[in-house]
Amino acid sequence: MIARIAQVALHLFAHVHEVCRLLLFAHVHAQHVRAELAQKLVKELIKRNDFPIAPALVERHAQAMVARAKRQLQAAGLDPEAMDERRMLGDFRESAEREARGAILVQAIAEREGITASDADVQKRIAELAAARNEAPKKLRADLEREQAMPQFEAQIREQKTLDLLISQAKISDEDPTTAKQESKQEAKPEAKSGAADKPKTTPKKKEPTP
Repeated sequence: MIARIAQVALHLFAHVHEVCRLLLFAHVHAQHVRAELAQKLVKELIKRNDFPIAPALVERHAQAMVARAKRQLQAAGLDPEAMDERRMLGDFRESAEREARGAILVQAIAEREGITASDADVQKRIAELAAARNEAPKKLRADLEREQAMPQFEAQIREQKTLDLLISQAKISDEDPTTAKQESKQEAKPEAKSGAADKPKTTPKKKEPTP
C-alpha cells in the first residue's frame, strides 16, 4: 500500500514538474514576443517622427551601451578592459542614436498619457528582480538607493508601462501584404468587367452612297 502511494506521489510530482516547466516556457516565450513587439513599435515611432537630437545625448546613450557590453563581457569571464572603448563607442553610435530617439518619443507619450511609476510599481518590480536574483527585496532597494539608481529604475518602469500601453493599442495583422494586394486586384477585375458590360453599345453609322 505504501509503495503504491509513493508511486502515485512520484507520478504526480513528475506531472506537476512538467506543468511548471511548460508554464515557465510559455511565460518566457510571451516575454520574448512582447519585447519584439515593443522593438517594432519603437522602430515605427522613430520612422514616423524625425527630429533633431543633441549629439551629447547620443554620446551618453553610447557610453551606457558600452558599459552594458563591458558588464556582459565580465559576466562571460572575459576582460572588458581589453576592448578598445573608443572603437566600441564608434560602433555603438548609430544604435545609440536610435535608442535616444526612441527614449525621447516614449517619454513624450508617457507624459501625454500621464503614465507614472507609482511606489506600488517600484515595490513590485523590486520584488520580481529580488526573486530572480535570490536576494531580499529590502537589500536590493537599499543597493539602488545607495548607488543613486532609483530615478533610472523608475524611468525604466515608466517606459515599460508606456510600451505595454502601446502594445495593447496596436493593431497587429498576420495577413501577408502581397496576398492582400493580389486579392484586392482580383476583386477589382469583376467591377471593371461589369462596367464594360453596362456601357451602351453604339451601332455604326450607315455609310451614305456617293453620287
